[in-house]
Amino acid sequence: MAYTVGNTIFEVSNLLNDQGSIPYARWTQPELVEYLNDVLIQIGNFRPDAFTSTISLTLVPGSQQTLPPGISLLKSIDSNSLNSNCVGAPVTESDLDMARAFYKKPCLPSGGPETYRVLNFMYDSRNPGVYYVSPPVPDDVIGFQVDATVVQDAPQYTIGDLGSFIAIDQKYHNAIIAWMVMRAYQVDTESETSFRLAQWNERQFWQILGVEYKQESLYKSGYWLGEIGKKDSQPSKH
Repeated sequence: MAYTVGNTIFEVSNLLNDQGSIPYARWTQPELVEYLNDVLIQIGNFRPDAFTSTISLTLVPGSQQTLPPGISLLKSIDSNSLNSNCVGAPVTESDLDMARAFYKKPCLPSGGPETYRVLNFMYDSRNPGVYYVSPPVPDDVIGFQVDATVVQDAPQYTIGDLGSFIAIDQKYHNAIIAWMVMRAYQVDTESETSFRLAQWNERQFWQILGVEYKQESLYKSGYWLGEIGKKDSQPSKH
């Protein structure tokens, strides 16, 4: 089942007992939409795979390239796209630190519009908006594209989007509800009951995402000491 912005905030409002004679009297629709936007960002931070997709990237002349707006991370450049002389030819990843250490001026023929294709790409998440391709795109190659797997920014909605479907897998629905309810109860800071309900729903959110498991597992593996850990029995959850 796909969920819209409208039926999601209605579900949260109903859980908050705010659907009486005057619906959304305590927590307004704009407030609940704000909580929805907040939780989508949180999910994107801890589960970037929730917003992973495959797109075509248009390259500019040269080696250095820039990710387009709305893209937060590059996971891989997979293949040369339809306007390549070798459609579907795979692209391999190279180590950027290694390339910097042993850099030499490229000797590979750059070719032209009919012969050029990307062989390798390099990416450093410390500068997530920039990546590099090799060989560099020739000056006379315009509009060349590659197919890439990227992480998109979390979608954001307004009160005018109540009928729009939330662009995320339905498996995150319960996590979304838990976070939104938690944010709502945090408004009433003087109520002990609200405080406890906020805490409970926050724990539910992290447990659904598996974040508590992830942090504990990384700690036990020695990750925070910069070591390669081998004690994780379920690495697929990372």
